[in-house]
Amino acid sequence: MVVLNTEYKIIEGQIQLDKLKHYKPLECPMVVGTSLRVQQLVKELHQHNYIDDMTNLWFCQTPNPPHTPMFYKLTKIGSPSLSA
Repeated sequence: MVVLNTEYKIIEGQIQLDKLKHYKPLECPMVVGTSLRVQQLVKELHQHNYIDDMTNLWFCQTPNPPHTPMFYKLTKIGSPSLSA
């Protein structure tokens, strides 16, 4: 178990997000468009009997409207970005 100061964890997360080689800011949220596309794909899979009724119901449990997911990061022990 690792106990970290909340401020340190937020700073470390921001350092990772600022690496534009790995992360690119979106111009606008894509949650609604992605949700609509997933719903369409699930509908097609169900209509063509690739998924059963229970799987269809399970996939269709997305909140309406969909919410933006939270950002989670794993904490690295001895992170070189803030140590020293």
